[in-house]
Amino acid sequence: MKHLLLATYCLLLPAAVLAQAPVLTGLTPLANATAVPHTAPLTAIFSQPLAPNSADALRVFSAQRGGLRTRRTPATVSGNTLAFTPSAYPFLLGETVQYTLTTATTSSGGAALARPWVGQFTTAAGATNTGAFANTAATPPPVPAQDYASSVVLGDVDADGDLDLLIAGNGSVNVRLNDGLGTFSGTQAVTANGDKVLLGDVDNAGDLDLVVGAFANGVSVCLNNGSGSFGSGLR
Repeated sequence: MKHLLLATYCLLLPAAVLAQAPVLTGLTPLANATAVPHTAPLTAIFSQPLAPNSADALRVFSAQRGGLRTRRTPATVSGNTLAFTPSAYPFLLGETVQYTLTTATTSSGGAALARPWVGQFTTAAGATNTGAFANTAATPPPVPAQDYASSVVLGDVDADGDLDLLIAGNGSVNVRLNDGLGTFSGTQAVTANGDKVLLGDVDNAGDLDLVVGAFANGVSVCLNNGSGSFGSGLR
């Protein structure tokens, strides 16, 4: 009987080893790193090989262009490495990139990551000038907006590769699209009463949605249709 139990234990031992939960052992760039090259991949290394479907477990969010980047360019799995490379287009210079490793990260034996992992890094600005600003004859005129502007934010809301301008104030958010040369135009005014405006891909659709907060009026969420047009605020 003892020999039978020992043989059974030996047969089950390899499966138990394979079923151990993966452990994150390395991460590049490091959490909260600054001056990261804007073409650099995000790479997570684990203690054991991963299942192919772990590619869906890495979510990478751009703060200024594209929202959920892994929606259109999925992460890849190679052995015990899970990585995302911004191959379709690089991260923007100086932007903050956020990412999540969900518990859908599983070993080849089927065991899941014990807890999710969230982090961020900032890409290098890439400039070598002194950061001094000066008014010149070529300075474009002020952007048409509300009389009172309480908050502004930049982001590529129409997915054409440049940064657009959103201005909050007086019960609405003005959306001004960039022509690629730093001149902003447009007439869209999104109804959202608030004094703080943020952009983020809240519905994982691969574009930047609008979130407007106010001290006394809660938070409004206005979803992007993918081309820079926002719906009415949802509370």
